[in-house]
Amino acid sequence: MKTNMFDTFLLVNPPQKYYLNSGDFSISIPLNLLYVAAAVKEICQVEIFDCLVEYPENKKVETSYIYGTPYEKIREKIKERKPKWLGIGIPFSTQGSMAVKVAEICREVSPETKIILGGSDVSIHYDKYLKDHVCDYAFIGEAELNLPLLIRNYKTVNELLKIPGIAFIHEDNIVFNPPEYNDDLDNLPFPAYEMIDFDKYFESPYFYKNRSLTPSKSVSLITSRGCPYDCIFCSIHLHMGKKFRYHSPSYVQRHIEHLINKYGIRYFHFEDDNFTLNTKRFSEILDNLLQYTENIHWDTPNGIRADSLNEDLINKMKQTGCFEVTFAIESANDYVRNEIIGKKIAMGKIMENIRFLNQYNIPINAFYIIGFPGEKIEQMEETIKMSIDLYKTYKVSPFLFYATPLKGTKLYDISMENNHISKDLDEYHLSTGTYLNGNPLIQTEDFSTGDLKRLAFRFLLELKKIGMPASITNHLSKKGG
Repeated sequence: MKTNMFDTFLLVNPPQKYYLNSGDFSISIPLNLLYVAAAVKEICQVEIFDCLVEYPENKKVETSYIYGTPYEKIREKIKERKPKWLGIGIPFSTQGSMAVKVAEICREVSPETKIILGGSDVSIHYDKYLKDHVCDYAFIGEAELNLPLLIRNYKTVNELLKIPGIAFIHEDNIVFNPPEYNDDLDNLPFPAYEMIDFDKYFESPYFYKNRSLTPSKSVSLITSRGCPYDCIFCSIHLHMGKKFRYHSPSYVQRHIEHLINKYGIRYFHFEDDNFTLNTKRFSEILDNLLQYTENIHWDTPNGIRADSLNEDLINKMKQTGCFEVTFAIESANDYVRNEIIGKKIAMGKIMENIRFLNQYNIPINAFYIIGFPGEKIEQMEETIKMSIDLYKTYKVSPFLFYATPLKGTKLYDISMENNHISKDLDEYHLSTGTYLNGNPLIQTEDFSTGDLKRLAFRFLLELKKIGMPASITNHLSKKGG
């Protein structure tokens, strides 16, 4: 079916809701929308409306705060544009209600608009959004290759039934087409950076707040997708699949050069779930970065596997401007880390690479999690002790979290089957149940939520005793990973 190039596709990043005892609020470049925009800009008139930088307000609503464009301004925007298509991204389960509100406004002022939802939360809860008539179509998994097919064929049901990764209602039934994942990521165009005003992000006081040592004038990059591991708390498989897929080192270099030459960006956050998994590829990426040694800085705020490095790679990392590394250690106890969580990583290798990074003066963060079904209090105490010791010895900044049973994960299934979930898994509890100043969601015959809170209090107290500044310990309990 021929599309009308004058059809408007409005992509919306909704306002965000947060709570005083949830993670610190921050904003970033909306990569999800930029990738989608790049995929459809040849067949639609695409516009991005990021509610986190357009007329942002911070408004208290009952027990929460809503940051972003006021609803009336969103209403004016949609009413003025009357888009043929409205796409809304929902990256986190804690932000679903904000997307619903945007969709409700669209239904009110532009009822003819077709609404599409995408993002990791939609991959899990697509049936709920369709049943509640929030959207007309939901994308499960990646959308770049198949969204153009939807736009061209939405009036032909037989064609829709052939499109992988979409769900919609047909004859009062939900049609779900399982996703297929793109194995050739190099066939994707660069994100449509030309559709945003970088200065609006750079000037925001919330830009990458508490996510990086160097947040200003920086951009996140995702150079690979999928994860072959089976950590029980992780939901990435539902959105990106298990197969590890990646851009070639030459594509990554071209992407970085594009950002340097056209936008003057020289600070990069590699947000991959497995940036260093393929060590040959990672080494080649570093070789390509060596030509920028005086101008490039980068970090890994999303965490990397601590066993994927060696001294040669760490030496290259230092030379290429790595200014911070985050390891996802999870637990000090081998049984908890490898058998309960499923991390499958040896502590000896973790320690070896911590020493190498320390030797090359690369700052280190570490993620830890306590409160898994099957974990004992003494095993959690091991993790807390090790986190303190690593800070004292190697200045490894510790970020401790409560285990959070996200729907679609093994942790959720185990917790539900054994009645381990202590509270409703609504947005409030999911938002606050991860962080140490919030309320944990899991309790078992081995520990209560009160036990977890006491351990968290002791952890923060120990950090203060060894001299970590109060400003840091306060946000350690709230930093998002």
